[in-house]
Amino acid sequence: MKLKQRLTLFNSRFLLMFVLGLFSIQLTQALPPIKDDDEIKDIGMEGGWGGPDRSINPTLPITAFIQGDLLTILNAGQSCGMTIQVSNEQGTVVLSREVASSESGCITLSVDHLPAAGNYLLEISNSFGGYVFGSF
Repeated sequence: MKLKQRLTLFNSRFLLMFVLGLFSIQLTQALPPIKDDDEIKDIGMEGGWGGPDRSINPTLPITAFIQGDLLTILNAGQSCGMTIQVSNEQGTVVLSREVASSESGCITLSVDHLPAAGNYLLEISNSFGGYVFGSF
């Protein structure tokens, strides 16, 4: 191989490795930090989750849990947008978010501004009449 071809091949490989390295750094920075000692507290969800499809599925596609100061909501259906509300014991909404269907697969919200002592109601609804709730 000629020297020019070798340099071109080397530069292409170097550029590819550099781009892949940047991508992996971006992924690790996008994920929220989780401490090993943070306990995962499952939020038992109840209710019914309607969607654009007409199939009857007795299991809820929505699960939620708290780990440290993060509330994570997982939507296995991901077929519609949702409204998320967290209310305190007095019924005051302390956290509210509208989430588009394209972003509803995994939602992570910070709850570090909420006092640790107290009970909260998590309510999630969609435009098809679905409504699920759970307390933490």
